[in-house]
Amino acid sequence: MNTKRLPYDQSERPRPPATVLKNWVWVTVDTNRRPDEWRRLFGRMRENNVTAVLPEIYDGRHAYFPSRRLPSGPDLLRSCPWHLPRAWRFTRGCGRCSCLIPEILAKHRDGCNVNALGESAANKPTYVDDYKFQNPVRPEVREWVQETVTELGAIPQLTGIRLDYIQHPDAILPRGLWKKYNIVQDKVYPPYDYAYSQYERAQFKKLHGIDPRRIARREVDDPELEKAWFQFQLDMVVDLVNKYLAPAAHARDKMVTAAVFPGP
Repeated sequence: MNTKRLPYDQSERPRPPATVLKNWVWVTVDTNRRPDEWRRLFGRMRENNVTAVLPEIYDGRHAYFPSRRLPSGPDLLRSCPWHLPRAWRFTRGCGRCSCLIPEILAKHRDGCNVNALGESAANKPTYVDDYKFQNPVRPEVREWVQETVTELGAIPQLTGIRLDYIQHPDAILPRGLWKKYNIVQDKVYPPYDYAYSQYERAQFKKLHGIDPRRIARREVDDPELEKAWFQFQLDMVVDLVNKYLAPAAHARDKMVTAAVFPGP
């Protein structure tokens, strides 16, 4: 028997302790899946060392739990047999939630994000029709999303809350998607550059004395102002999470995770 080690044999590579490995699985909404089908699915997960499930019980349009604030679908938290050992069950509280609910969008269109051309995501979303994001700096938007996190935090079956789409619309997509959308994004272009509502522009002008749309239109040539505006765009989202959403989750002893994108 030839026991010679192959050139790429990794049998001797040190492995971390099993307790360090965390295999998490995102489970999207399937309201037609029966309890026995869920059990078989979770059985396969157990066999493959899955230690956490992140069920999408709020998809931006419907809450799949009893909600006092959002249109509700079937109660997946009660109907599904969530029986995974050491399972950490998260849900999704997203940065574009109310913009996807027609009755709320109709009342609060000014809460949607606006690009550098002055186009609102409410009626001219970029990439796909449901890419409608909220304005993350407006107080009423921050309070709305915070209340959603607070409601989710009150659900005892959940141990954490997942913040998905907690961002501006993507300014630059991964290169592999350019062909799909027939675009070139070698830099940030106005149709994809968001955070230019009247409210946001006024807030920035109070701090720096200039309308950021002038920066986007290249009417001023000031690298420091460009840097300040870019940071202001980022801080809108960071402050929403750090000052509103994370405290609301932690007040209920829930963990928080977020989807992080590589582009601006």
